[in-house]
Amino acid sequence: MAYGKVTVPDFAPASRSHSASKDNRRISKRIVSVAVALIFSLSACSMMSPIKHLFNRDATSKGSIVAVRISPQLSDIAWGAKEGYVLLSRDDGSSVVIDAGSMDVGQLFWGEDGLFFGGPDEEYQLTDAGLTSLKRGSNQVYETTRFSNPERKEYISIYNAGFAEDGYRNQVVVNLGGKLQTWESSGRFASIAQCGEKIVGITDSEDLFPSVRLTLDSPNESDVLLQLYPKPKDPAASVLAEYHRDGGSPIEHAMRYMPCVKDTVYVLGIQDSISHADSEVEIPVLLTWNINSGDRKVLPLVSPNGKRIELNLDDISGVEGHLSSDRSQYRWVSSIDGKVRSVDLSAGVTSELFRVALSYPARGDSQFIFTEHSIFVLDVNKERDPMIFSRYDLETGEHQKFFEIKGVPSINRFLMGRNEIRDMAINPAWLAAHDKK
Repeated sequence: MAYGKVTVPDFAPASRSHSASKDNRRISKRIVSVAVALIFSLSACSMMSPIKHLFNRDATSKGSIVAVRISPQLSDIAWGAKEGYVLLSRDDGSSVVIDAGSMDVGQLFWGEDGLFFGGPDEEYQLTDAGLTSLKRGSNQVYETTRFSNPERKEYISIYNAGFAEDGYRNQVVVNLGGKLQTWESSGRFASIAQCGEKIVGITDSEDLFPSVRLTLDSPNESDVLLQLYPKPKDPAASVLAEYHRDGGSPIEHAMRYMPCVKDTVYVLGIQDSISHADSEVEIPVLLTWNINSGDRKVLPLVSPNGKRIELNLDDISGVEGHLSSDRSQYRWVSSIDGKVRSVDLSAGVTSELFRVALSYPARGDSQFIFTEHSIFVLDVNKERDPMIFSRYDLETGEHQKFFEIKGVPSINRFLMGRNEIRDMAINPAWLAAHDKK
């Protein structure tokens, strides 16, 4: 439903004639009529929307199963876009939204202490009791990842603060039970992992602050495994390992959450290689890197018949990855084609296990969460209406639909066209009950 702009004309001075006053009264009545009609029209639109818009003071997580972060992209935020939401859905699909402000790639973390997310200048915590917020002390527009340290009851977010003269900047924000601690870290992190109590990322050495680069054996053309949390005591302590490429091709990768098992991170990537015909070909690989020993391995991915597998960076970027409990298989799902693939870690043989049925894979908005036995999926179609929440058994591929979320385009009829589905989180108690063997 569209509305025209209501323009209130300037009224004549009080010294005008009686005739002019009668005209003014007619104009006033007409304006009142238009305003009343507009109010009723707005009410009608609100009644038609299946999603209720809550004031933040009324928001709770009680009864909610799924949370979805919605926000404009960075380009729209740069042009003044400020809207952004967290949608909460129950097990029957009924949903509410709360205002959270814009945050490109806005992330969610749902743990025992509630649902955590960030806005432009605030950190939020939503529980069954209500919504609380803390001022961050800095404006941020792009979030990279969000984690928790359950042992210390700390919740960590990493924001991409962009280029500066001395390197690429990130802000690490830690919620310490109602108090915030922040610090800067350098590096451009396409892939980040949580290894026990440590949060680590892989960056190119040339994106680091000079104070960090000076501690490296090879400050140029090196890949660096860097500690972001807990806060390193000095620049040298932040460097966990480095690998000098010595003229070799870097590995391109972009995985927000790399799996980390027994202090080893696993990340899919693409590496350029010179073929026998002197032309470059892209080789899909699985990179493993131990954060303690520095042991680094690159495993080329091949098809079951031993040939190079056809994958590009889009097939592996931003995807969810998972390691089997016996550490023999690495599995991932692509948001581009919905294929669930498995890599044999002994030989790199890559097989397709099954396919997640995606309504509009070209958009890449669908969300995935891996657990020990399942892949939970939020399928997002072209119109984003309805969005379908379901589960796939990781071993058999069996599909179980839970519910549909209807009405997302109606959240803000004027501005939802520039908003994207950014992340999904699931109530941990519900998740534990539905992660079937």
